Amino acid sequence: MPTLVISHHEKPTRVTFFTNENREMGKRTLADNASNSAIVSYDLPVKDQENTVAFAIVEYDKYQVRVVFDANAK
Repeated sequence: MPTLVISHHEKPTRVTFFTNENREMGKRTLADNASNSAIVSYDLPVKDQENTVAFAIVEYDKYQVRVVFDANAK
């Protein structure tokens, strides 16, 4: 299963995955990853023929980061 791995000095509070049509595919919260490490990982929602994860919004306490996925990556 594809995984989003984040290595940062802060842990994200929430990660939300979206399709190209901006439809939400799932959320992961900090509670979903109980590790105390600065590296967190989240399994991406399973893609199918109609719905592919296109991007994620990674939220921290004071800011957000948009992560765009390469549809051609293997």
